[in-house]
Amino acid sequence: MIERALAALASGCLDPDLRRKAERAAHMLAGSVGMFGFVSASDAAHDLESGLTHAAPDRAPELSALLLAVREGVRGPVVLCSEASTKAPAHESPVEETPATGTRSSATPPPGRGGETPTTRRASP
Repeated sequence: MIERALAALASGCLDPDLRRKAERAAHMLAGSVGMFGFVSASDAAHDLESGLTHAAPDRAPELSALLLAVREGVRGPVVLCSEASTKAPAHESPVEETPATGTRSSATPPPGRGGETPTTRRASP
């Protein structure tokens, strides 16, 4: 679908219906590959979706390069959410797991909760 739209765009005959279908396909592609951890492919698909919105024939090579980046991005490494942000924000405390009870608890209470005890949550399976 996207390739057909890009070929039509390059030849100057991309009709509005095919453009909308290609935009939708790029949108679904961005979400799908992102959900599986292919961050660079998701970013490229999102840029492709945006580029298709008001694309002129002279932008066809640029948009084709983005489609190629999507393909190459799904061959690359997967980035898990936990790897994408390795450092907790300054307002959050580190969470420690207590081996004896199988619970996780914060080392300090969140800001604004002065005298409360740290929260305790059940560990995920």
